[in-house]
Amino acid sequence: MTAGDQEAAQQVVSVDPRQRMGDCQGMAVNARMKVHAVLAEEQRVQEVVRRHVRTRAFAEAEDVISFVLSDPGVQEARAQVEAAEAEFGMELCARLQPFQDRYDQAVRDGDAARLTGICPGKHGRWGRICVLDDGHETLMEEPHWGRNSEGRPIAWVGRAPHDW
Repeated sequence: MTAGDQEAAQQVVSVDPRQRMGDCQGMAVNARMKVHAVLAEEQRVQEVVRRHVRTRAFAEAEDVISFVLSDPGVQEARAQVEAAEAEFGMELCARLQPFQDRYDQAVRDGDAARLTGICPGKHGRWGRICVLDDGHETLMEEPHWGRNSEGRPIAWVGRAPHDW
């Protein structure tokens, strides 16, 4: 030990015990702050990794879906379903047009009460909004019916049409 080290050690020993206790507490606080910072950084990194994994999984799923939907057999089935929905929509048009008129009027008037009583089968993503009363599938035994994004009558069954 050098003379300087001995002098420093002597000063530490001769310091008031309360002073040494305060120094230890300060070091403990600093250590806790460092631990919290490390844990926060680790949590941030884990969240970034989770987002990356989720994004990658969605991208892979979209690739698979695109591949399946590009199959000629699937495209043919899609065309047949669309044709059947359009034909069925036209067949029901005369009988169900009053529902479309009522829906259009409620939209024009901003009649929220009327609109909340309409079927929740609002498949706007596909350009379809069912204009029949809520519960029509069981009460009236009718499929969903409305107009597609081009304004033509369309009928469909089920919760939502496939996103083709």
